[in-house]
Amino acid sequence: MAEAHGVAALSVSLTHDGISVSYDQKLLNEILHSFFRAYKKRVARFKNNFYNGIFPANAYTMCTIIFAINLLSAFHYDLSFGMVYLLQHNIFSLFFGNGMFSQALSLMLYGIFVWFMIIQFIRLSLKCFLLYKGWMYENPHLQPLSKASKLWLVILHLLSKSGLMLHSFQAALPHLPLPRLNDTLDKHLCTMRPVCTDKEYDELVQLTEEFRNGIGRHLQWYLIIKSFLSINYVADWWIEFVYLRQRSPIMINSNYYGFDSIMAHSTHNQAARAALVTWAALLFRRKIERQEIKPFSFLSQYKIPFCTAQYERLFNSYRVPCLEKDRFHHWNDAKHIVVYCNGHWFRLAIHNGKRLYEPCELQKGFEAILNEKVNSDVDEKYIAALTAGDRDVWAQARRNYFASGINQFSLHAIEKAAFVVILDENEVFYDPNDSSKLDYWANSLLHGTGYDRWFDKSFNFIIYKNGRMGVNAEHSWFVFCLSSISDCKSEMKSRGDAAVLAHLMEFCVIKSIGKNNYDENGNVNGKVELIPKYELLRWHIIPELNITIKKCFQTACALIKDVEMAVLIWTKYGKGFIKKLHVSPDGFLQMVLQLAYYRNQRKFALTYEAATARLFREGRTETVRSCSSYSCDFVLAMLDPNQTKEERLRLLHVACSYHQVMYRDAMCGKGIDRHLFALYIVMRYLKLESPFLKRIFPPTFLLSTSQTPLNQCAEEIKQAKMDIHKIATAGGGFGPVADNGYGISYIIVGEDLLSFHISSKRSANNTACFIFPLKISLRIKIIFLFLVFGSIFWMRFSIFRRLTATFIHFHNDMLWPKEMKDVLVQCCTVIPNFVTEQEEASLLDEINPHMKRMRYEKSHWDDAIHLYREREQLNWKKENEAILNRVRKQSFKEGDKQLSFVHILDLHEDGVIKPHIDSVRYCGDVITGLSLLSDAVMRLRHKDQQDQLIFDLLLQRRSLYRIGELSRYEFYHEVLGKSESYFMGKPVPRSRRISIICRDLPRNVQQNESLAASNTKEKRQLLRQSDTEEI
Repeated sequence: MAEAHGVAALSVSLTHDGISVSYDQKLLNEILHSFFRAYKKRVARFKNNFYNGIFPANAYTMCTIIFAINLLSAFHYDLSFGMVYLLQHNIFSLFFGNGMFSQALSLMLYGIFVWFMIIQFIRLSLKCFLLYKGWMYENPHLQPLSKASKLWLVILHLLSKSGLMLHSFQAALPHLPLPRLNDTLDKHLCTMRPVCTDKEYDELVQLTEEFRNGIGRHLQWYLIIKSFLSINYVADWWIEFVYLRQRSPIMINSNYYGFDSIMAHSTHNQAARAALVTWAALLFRRKIERQEIKPFSFLSQYKIPFCTAQYERLFNSYRVPCLEKDRFHHWNDAKHIVVYCNGHWFRLAIHNGKRLYEPCELQKGFEAILNEKVNSDVDEKYIAALTAGDRDVWAQARRNYFASGINQFSLHAIEKAAFVVILDENEVFYDPNDSSKLDYWANSLLHGTGYDRWFDKSFNFIIYKNGRMGVNAEHSWFVFCLSSISDCKSEMKSRGDAAVLAHLMEFCVIKSIGKNNYDENGNVNGKVELIPKYELLRWHIIPELNITIKKCFQTACALIKDVEMAVLIWTKYGKGFIKKLHVSPDGFLQMVLQLAYYRNQRKFALTYEAATARLFREGRTETVRSCSSYSCDFVLAMLDPNQTKEERLRLLHVACSYHQVMYRDAMCGKGIDRHLFALYIVMRYLKLESPFLKRIFPPTFLLSTSQTPLNQCAEEIKQAKMDIHKIATAGGGFGPVADNGYGISYIIVGEDLLSFHISSKRSANNTACFIFPLKISLRIKIIFLFLVFGSIFWMRFSIFRRLTATFIHFHNDMLWPKEMKDVLVQCCTVIPNFVTEQEEASLLDEINPHMKRMRYEKSHWDDAIHLYREREQLNWKKENEAILNRVRKQSFKEGDKQLSFVHILDLHEDGVIKPHIDSVRYCGDVITGLSLLSDAVMRLRHKDQQDQLIFDLLLQRRSLYRIGELSRYEFYHEVLGKSESYFMGKPVPRSRRISIICRDLPRNVQQNESLAASNTKEKRQLLRQSDTEEI
């Protein structure tokens, strides 16, 4: 282990022989390197600020103007109105005489002055130019852009060619506009109508009118004055009242998390992945310092400039706990990171004074920390629990126990670190067939154990034992980029302003998952020249401090036990299908959430969606209240069986269009919640009373939503030649907002992938995260069925419901969501006596001769079937082929591609089929079959709730059964053994049973023309493999 030594670089002592001077050459070199590095950074920062200050001009334009003025002076044209003469004869002549040199200096100084004034005029014009927001309300997919918008975009495109830097547009961005009072109040009433009763709404209208004609105008005048005197009229109030004054724990309540790529997994080496992620983050920090990131990374395809101030506080930042109000601190540089491993905190160098360490060198440092054997106080393990407890408790402890000595040294090492890396002892996985693994991953990223994350740090990278990773981020470091206590709690959790962290995560994932970065053993490629130094951070924990730590840990444990997380990955369809409906994907998903919430709670609720306000300087987010009268009309239409497909589609278009208008208004500074928040703060400052503001504050957003931004690293992806779908992350999420509500974050990846992160509190008696993802997936599926099939879906549903009522039985009926039961009745059907006795005999006469030559197999290769024999058959007798065609016509939609081979499964009297989901490699969405020779009971269990959501199908002899869609992918199915065959409490005698099974083509086969055109021998080899796969 590398121990810290206190070494003096230079010491002077007085001896009998005179003055003795001693020094440490190596340490002096390190000090000199550190000094020159800091000096270079200051010079570079000044240079960048200078170029940003003169944008869009540059040094060449200054030289051009000076040259032009000198040229005009040579021809005796004086455009300075005597200023050059005044400078030459009254100032410079006193020092240099009245000659050519004085004249040249005068002309140059006047040229610089003219150049500076032109720059100020251009920048003022640019600010006015960026006020134009007409392009926001135009849809190029529906009609061509207006000439004004085209011209505006062309000018922006030309400006993007002029050597842009990260903060080039920052000073030119317009200020956040202050909406008119009447507009805000009218919009607020519209958003409250769907969630209020008639009586409540009438009372709210009366209070609104009193506020509009009374104290509201008084408060608005104060905001008008503040908007003229400040860049952002709400920023400073927001950071103070929403973040820094919040005394509750920031773990879960404020911090949020982000996922690694769920598809790509290049290495299982924890140290190697940690090294590359750390190196990538440091590269990103260097790009920020050099301002190499473009100021429109958020909408790079349109070259729209956004506020970039948030990038400055991404690294080297810390939230300092204080009594009553925290404070935020940022350091200009940091040459180390802090690593948590095996219950201990380490300080790891990332810079040797000359350069950053290479990834292979950083891996050696992480490996040394992983192999470190430390005997220390067990209580040190829980030191970070202080950051997970109440803020006042942590602030008092910091003042009492961390003000001096070794505790102060170790704490300062963490505070001043670039960021924190957690080497987690656990492993996390993504399994499409087991959502609980992704749920565990999300919970681990959000809160960990409560003591293994330093929640005050701007962000913590969590690197798991198997090489997976994620991030946990503190929220207040968006300190100077703020926006609306109207929705303070919702804003703390809805991460519409998390685009900067999402940008960092995307960059780190791209840089760290490339297979070329690792050798065959999973280690980082490269030559190790230096090994980073590391140091164990020690703590002195006295009994009083230990009591405080345990108190904070207990608070954290209570929060962790109460929070419930679930992640839904939807791959059936995505942005591709949604765009075919000619609606925005975000609007569509908001309608899905409205429908899911209404079916879950039987009511509509005030909904929060975060929209970015970074089109303005120091902008953050604005609230979009997604629950509107139009969304309610759509939801009710979806639940009305008498509505037509055309009407539902029309209402979907209307609801999504209105949602888009609200979203665009929010982005253009025309939202309502930030304005209401500012009015409320002014009222508090003036110590006035308003029944209206008292009524609406704080608003309860029972459904708080946010979309995670994606594709901010298009250039890096193009350079790395990576497939965007393979590096796609599952997005990120946050803790529950309201005590009895849901927090939902979602991300749209590619054409066919949607991801939802759902959180709620276990203590709430009306929410449950384990069921809400099912409701969302059902809503997506039902909307698809309704919009594609319309009223036909309801007619078929009603017929099948009556027909199959006798043959389907739901266990634990109270646990089943009604809409899920309705869909399953549609997806799982049993038609009795589908074939006659003569037809059954005809089929058996053709099947039995082949079967008798085969023996019963004891066990299937995947252990899913016992005592069985099976075969595939392509050609059938004419009369039997007619029966199979009738089966296909009944079970498949017109145009569905089906497997030519029919699967025949002969199950012994004592044979069973164990729970499994048929592999997607060998069959598609539907499995249908004839039951011959014997009755049987098929049991289906939900893959995530196998002991709760169970239902049985009674497969009578000569019946046709069909399982598809939801039941096909979300439920295990099995055929019960002879002794277990009971249906609704009554025994079902069972003997030898033969199933004749038809299936549609697997999706990958349908989508691959080359495979569809392959020869019959290859098809047979594929189809002769088992059609079952135990999950």
